[in-house]
Amino acid sequence: MGINFDKTENLNNNIYYNYDIVTKIMYKVHYGLISAQHITDSWQWAFTNNIIPQNTKRYLLDYRQAEFINPVRISSEIVRFYHANLMYFKDCKFAIVSDKSKNIATSLTVKKSDYSYQSEPFSFIELAIEWLIT
Repeated sequence: MGINFDKTENLNNNIYYNYDIVTKIMYKVHYGLISAQHITDSWQWAFTNNIIPQNTKRYLLDYRQAEFINPVRISSEIVRFYHANLMYFKDCKFAIVSDKSKNIATSLTVKKSDYSYQSEPFSFIELAIEWLIT
């Protein structure tokens, strides 16, 4: 399966956004040390700057090259942020990809609080894409 990116955007060299026009998946790729503030600010920046195409419902959040700072805080902040922004996230699917155990544990904690959206942690990007498009 090839990825056909419509656009690529960059936020401070730690987060890249790519939109696949065929699968309609928004890829949000994180690099380096990531805090809760990085994650919520990056979403706000993307919405404010119209980076995410209207009606996007599939997100692949790639944390394979990132490491969470304070994973417990990140999970609670993400849940709070998603719930406060259901106007953007309602009925969305989030595939969260990481190969680091503490990042996966954080993703599982977020999944427990899913409300009006679905999230699922993955170690392999191919499985994440398959889940998003089915």
